[in-house]
Amino acid sequence: MEFSLDNGSGQYRIKSYHQGIFTVNEITHSCSIIIMPDQLISPWRPQNIEALQTEDFQLLLDSQPQIVLLGTGKSLIFPTRDLFSNLYEKKIGVEIMDTKAACRTYMLLMAEGRKVAAALLA
Repeated sequence: MEFSLDNGSGQYRIKSYHQGIFTVNEITHSCSIIIMPDQLISPWRPQNIEALQTEDFQLLLDSQPQIVLLGTGKSLIFPTRDLFSNLYEKKIGVEIMDTKAACRTYMLLMAEGRKVAAALLA
């Protein structure tokens, strides 16, 4: 799936996502990533929902996003709420969706100038 929305002031934009492969700007990533308008973390340690731990979201606390989008891979899978306890304590919202939907939502929120972070499992 290619994305054509290319406005907003974010430095990092998802150009496409297909079968676990992200193209951010012009660089391809075949691993899980965290993307924010001003920062890209690649690779991100967990490569599937089963490997996800509370500590994996610690990286996001310093940047204080308004919302974190968790892309759970090809399918929507709801992890336990306690995985996000450190985010909830800081009043950071969390939305869970499949990775394709999380990519689209990230691009829309980033274009609106929102302080968004997408934690995307390949």
